Amino acid sequence: MSDKQIPKVDIKPLSEIFKQTNIKIPDYQRPYKWQPTHVNQLIDDILFFGDKTRYRLGTIVIHQNNANLEIVDGQQRFITCLLIAKVLLADAKEEFTKSYLEIKTHIDSFLNNLIFENPISQKNISANYETIFSRKQEIKDQIFKDFFFHRCELVQVVIYDISEAFQFFDSQNARGKDLSPHDLLKAYHLREMQLVSESQKMSLVSQWEAIKPKELKNLFAYYLYPIREWSKRKTVKSFTKDNISVFKGINLNDIEPYPFVRPFKTIHAYMQNYNQSIDRFVDSQVMPYPFAIDQVILNGQNFFEMVSYYSQKNEELKEVIKHYHELYKIYKLIDSLTGTGDGYIRRMFDCAVLFYWDKFGEADFEKAVKVMFRWAYWLRIKQYSIYIESINNHAIGNNGLPMFEIIARAIHPKEITQLRLPNINIAQGKYSRKEQFKDLIETI
Repeated sequence: MSDKQIPKVDIKPLSEIFKQTNIKIPDYQRPYKWQPTHVNQLIDDILFFGDKTRYRLGTIVIHQNNANLEIVDGQQRFITCLLIAKVLLADAKEEFTKSYLEIKTHIDSFLNNLIFENPISQKNISANYETIFSRKQEIKDQIFKDFFFHRCELVQVVIYDISEAFQFFDSQNARGKDLSPHDLLKAYHLREMQLVSESQKMSLVSQWEAIKPKELKNLFAYYLYPIREWSKRKTVKSFTKDNISVFKGINLNDIEPYPFVRPFKTIHAYMQNYNQSIDRFVDSQVMPYPFAIDQVILNGQNFFEMVSYYSQKNEELKEVIKHYHELYKIYKLIDSLTGTGDGYIRRMFDCAVLFYWDKFGEADFEKAVKVMFRWAYWLRIKQYSIYIESINNHAIGNNGLPMFEIIARAIHPKEITQLRLPNINIAQGKYSRKEQFKDLIETI
């Protein structure tokens, strides 16, 4: 390994960090999301440790891209420190030392050249600056300034290969920082887009960030992860960083030309030609990728598009269901069941419905949902208690029909709608609310 490839690690006070005029925030970075509570906590921490020799603020991971130092991890804290510095140096006077005037020049230049197009970033930067300014009387003295600029430190890690930079980012966050599995997937698939322009990356990240974190978590953990695993007859537990390989696949730019790859390359090439044709400037048509939940994951851009696609499709499905009067009775009943076991069953049922709709659309939709309802809630009626193990066994067919594998293999809706299901004897069921199912089961 050459010297250039060895990561460079330095512990630097903020005064030295701010003097690096070539620090940049790349377009693909997430919006600035710190809230006033985060800012106040940081200021409180600095005030609390003000009598110490040093205070370590954290780590900033940087990718050296030619002459630029691009922040990979740590931008939230870095921008907040910039805003604090801006307030501290707002009233530059003659008594300021040459060192502080130099820092002020660098900070003013950096902030003037920093363009935040994302409205979330703009809103939070404005709110946080006002928060810092409101505490100016607490932090304006020279003691605080000296401690902040010269004794508050960051561990600066400069890495020269973008893939290594993101790998370091992944490993740092995997060692205990609160980073969700979908954030780790975001980092992984960003580094898979080496041939994608910065503007395209920014557009894809903006689409990703437009989805609320809670909705992203739910999309992966509640729907996509169990469907992909159950369709292969694999059991699931919680969706954690240990399971993210389920959403890592192939990169069309560097995989060997295996026969199974050809259909993906053909579709990719056709769609690129279609969507980039000059005719699209006239008719404004866009052909979306023909996604399937259980398909091979295409790393990079296609992954981000897939996540946006299923986020939208999931919301569309909720509206579609409302149009079927016969299904209203089913959803009214299961919406009223709030126990832990009921939640496990509901998740399995919801996943089956989404999986069917993703594959066959509204073809025989109402009939298929009724079949999947009988299949899923037969387990609820039969048993007194439901555990995650019960759901796994039922979903993969250990105790009956492997519904998800059947949907995955099906080439016609009738393979689901004509399934022969066990008779449901409600009288013999152990579920305390079994009688609520009686009329509904008899009618469907």
